[in-house]
Amino acid sequence: MTTNTTINRRNLLHRALAGAAGAAISAPALGAITIGGFDPVIALIAEEERLTVLGERYDGQLHELLLAQPDDVRTELYSRLDSLPEPMGSLYRESVRWFDAANELAFRIEATKPITVDGAAALLKWTAAGDSPVVDNVIA
Repeated sequence: MTTNTTINRRNLLHRALAGAAGAAISAPALGAITIGGFDPVIALIAEEERLTVLGERYDGQLHELLLAQPDDVRTELYSRLDSLPEPMGSLYRESVRWFDAANELAFRIEATKPITVDGAAALLKWTAAGDSPVVDNVIA
């Protein structure tokens, strides 16, 4: 995930959470989707973002340490990420742990059907364009 994507997701969450503070209004023409209220998909997206940011922090610290190594040592270390010396090994395991948790949550988000317009908008903005399972959930 790029920094630009991360920033856009954060801005999206701030706007979506601000919109979710409004009162829920029933919208029969939209079926189960309502205007305003709180949608659990927004909380899932916020948590996925939090986990991704944690993974990025550990990954960034790891890469700072790797870049401080001479080229030949760095090349060897990159070839054996699963058995890095400390503290690099701990940083790698933590980054993988957080990224894996974020990926698991991303699968849950993809399978979640939004219940509000804010949730639908958040889900559409969160996902990559053309990701049909998510788009199908928003439209359904």
